[in-house]
Amino acid sequence: MRSLLFGAILLVGCVKTPKFELRDTNGSAILALTTKQGTDAWPLPYPTYQFQVGDINNDGLDDALVGVIKKTRYDSSMSKRLFIFKNYKGKVRPLWLGSRLSYPLVDFKVLKNKGETRLLSLEQSSESKFLVSEYKWYKFGLSFEKHLVKDLSWEEANQTFDSYED
Repeated sequence: MRSLLFGAILLVGCVKTPKFELRDTNGSAILALTTKQGTDAWPLPYPTYQFQVGDINNDGLDDALVGVIKKTRYDSSMSKRLFIFKNYKGKVRPLWLGSRLSYPLVDFKVLKNKGETRLLSLEQSSESKFLVSEYKWYKFGLSFEKHLVKDLSWEEANQTFDSYED
């Protein structure tokens, strides 16, 4: 089915560097990777709220970080989750399909920090308190590094989160 659905997406021509794109398709999404060989895609049958590209596992190739809203086997609430995909020989492949970080996820972004790519997260620690944390890739997933700030109101945490730029 994937080859039939995405056969029309194949691009002809020279693509200088592989490129991830998130394409909206009526409430769900398609993660597309375009390389010299063509385009490969991974259907995401969930609403999405964020899309970032960066070399999160520091292997020299860009990865796609997609925020999805879905239930999990162990959490029946519709919540924000983080999925990470890699470029494996020109194909989109899951690298990490996370159900949560330390706290419920509100937003995330990819940042370079001292030559390494890191994940910056905005998380909700209680009903009215939020925090901003930093994670890095460690072997098979994200590893908590530190809280940059915690126990902030929504406004303070969001302002702090937005102040970090790559």
